Amino acid sequence: NENYKTGQYPLFFGEDLGLFDSFNVTYPEILKADEDQRALFWKSNEIDLTRDYQDMKDADDNIREFVIENLSFQMAGDTCANAAIQTLLLPIISNSQASSLVSYWGDSEAVHADAYSRIIAQCFDDPNVMFERIRKNEQMLKRLTFLQKVFKKQVIRFLVTLLCLEGIMFLASFTATFAVTNTTQMFNGCAKTVGLIHNDEAGSHVKNSLIFLNIIKNKEKYPEWDSMRTEIKEI
Repeated sequence: NENYKTGQYPLFFGEDLGLFDSFNVTYPEILKADEDQRALFWKSNEIDLTRDYQDMKDADDNIREFVIENLSFQMAGDTCANAAIQTLLLPIISNSQASSLVSYWGDSEAVHADAYSRIIAQCFDDPNVMFERIRKNEQMLKRLTFLQKVFKKQVIRFLVTLLCLEGIMFLASFTATFAVTNTTQMFNGCAKTVGLIHNDEAGSHVKNSLIFLNIIKNKEKYPEWDSMRTEIKEI
């Protein structure tokens, strides 16, 4: 890769990445977003969920069911995002800063998925029962079906759909989590974990998608954007 001679590295579909170039920065906004998301680092095992285990037993049936349904969606949604971000974007990225951002973005989603898994492991006597419940929850899985379809298609559709997942669907589910804790004074560990995930999603991941999409809106480099406006609105 000889793009260092011009200092210009296209975001997608350029030459294969060569040496990591940290001094020829084509998109400073991507570098800034990568630095911002790394500053939010946390570990999936740092929240104590001991009390939440008892809360799961003591909560009213309707509250318990609501919490379980919400956790099921959050875990399944983050599992989809974790599986897709690096797999779909890294092979077509031709910019060092974008490669670094997407690599950490995907790692962050893995932390989220692990955090949800730890909640299930520590709040239920038999986590496998919860896994089976999520797997058979047809109504919940239908909410994510469109994600799986779009994630396998064109990069712009993927980014728009990911933005909807992280910026709308996840944030709505986080609000529900916080509301339960505020009204019942229960599941504080879950709420703290979801709070850390919320900081990642709202503070960096939504921004990441928007930065990529704003770059792609350059009609000379990515003319397919105009032809896809109708499909994007439908998503």
